[in-house]
Amino acid sequence: MHAPMKTSRTDWWLGSLFLLGVCGYLALLMTVGRFPFVDEIYYKAAGREWAVSGHFRSPECAGFIEVALEYAGYSAAESKAAAADHANVSVDEIFATYPPLYPFLFGLFVKMFGFSWRTSLLYDGLLHVWLCCITIWGARRIAPEGARWRAYLAGLAVLPLGTVGRPDELAMCFGMAACGLALAPMLTWPRCMISGALLGLCCGTSMGAALGFACVWAGLRVPVLFSAQWRGALAATAL
Repeated sequence: MHAPMKTSRTDWWLGSLFLLGVCGYLALLMTVGRFPFVDEIYYKAAGREWAVSGHFRSPECAGFIEVALEYAGYSAAESKAAAADHANVSVDEIFATYPPLYPFLFGLFVKMFGFSWRTSLLYDGLLHVWLCCITIWGARRIAPEGARWRAYLAGLAVLPLGTVGRPDELAMCFGMAACGLALAPMLTWPRCMISGALLGLCCGTSMGAALGFACVWAGLRVPVLFSAQWRGALAATAL
């Protein structure tokens, strides 16, 4: 059984420090900004277009593959050949390897707050903060009694890291939340259904992340396959 989580004075201090770090991170992001990334066009264009016109499509991506490949270091001939191979791909086609949840949620965000460089950065910034909070929550669940204050250090360590303009962090939030629920000593049906729904949302965001977190989830809940030490290692891997 997991011991009840008690809040100590150290937890309050580190929690306050984490809150200050989050506020500073978001303030810096909204005032200074960051470097743009090519992936943002791939993953956000459909959401912005849906918010503006109601059509879930990416007109910005028409002919964009040639530019993207040249940016990635391919020769002009290789880029033109790849662009010719993809010339007949419709801009409203959804690929299984690029699930639509991240751009769809971005479209909802644009509908509520409008579209600008600041709202685009704020969307990723809030997802990153959520990932830090999920990291703290998961780390507190696996940390031994008396050392749960280290979870805040884990959250602070994640704050300057991560990816931007991509669905990776959103998928990690869903997957880590699902695995965190699986750490409960008694996995009730409601908890199991919520955990499964979170894995489904993870799959709707990134199929690769969903596959990895599903393996971790199974390892956490099937003691026949993994010892207690291995399940602890899997929980740390999820974090």
